[in-house]
Amino acid sequence: FDMAKNILKFKFKVQSDIQAKESSKRGPAKFLPEYKSGHKWIELQQEGLNKAMKSGKILKHSESTYHLYVDMGRPVGFYNGKAASHLRIEMTTSGADKAVHCHPVNETDSKLTKFNKLFGK
Repeated sequence: FDMAKNILKFKFKVQSDIQAKESSKRGPAKFLPEYKSGHKWIELQQEGLNKAMKSGKILKHSESTYHLYVDMGRPVGFYNGKAASHLRIEMTTSGADKAVHCHPVNETDSKLTKFNKLFGK
């Protein structure tokens, strides 16, 4: 998967950690501003995908979508207003929207909880 293909579509809206935290309370998860640079964002996703694939722990989410979770060992963003050190990597494998993308998540994410119960922490 080539994550660089979609980098031009990526728009980073938060300018500070405080903005990211507050915004994640009312909307989708937010990456930390340090990942504002397209290259840093791609590097983070590639690092997460590499770690997740090495674990071999893949959860089939739907017929053509798979989720992988990985603890990055450091904060990468905010989810539900709380610091997030995990990435949920979503892989779509069919149709016109074949893609790999990720979101910061933390222990409040029910999908991460389900993943941890299936595979252990």
